[in-house]
Amino acid sequence: MTDHFEFELVFEIPEDKHDSSDLANAVFETGLFDPLVGTGAPGILAVVLQAEDDDAKTAILNAAQALRKTLPEDTKLLEI
Repeated sequence: MTDHFEFELVFEIPEDKHDSSDLANAVFETGLFDPLVGTGAPGILAVVLQAEDDDAKTAILNAAQALRKTLPEDTKLLEI
């Protein structure tokens, strides 16, 4: 049975990669469902997501992995 989850992933972005338009485009390139992107704090990217999966852990891991593929190298996941 699939469940619906909503969660936020917060990333630390490398110092020279803070262009908010580029970061937002990278998030939307993942194809994740209806992401809400926050780039207001320098060096931080927050993404609120909705996902359907069998469990929360799988939904979060899948989203984090998809985002890491499109975000700048050396981006670090800080918070879930």
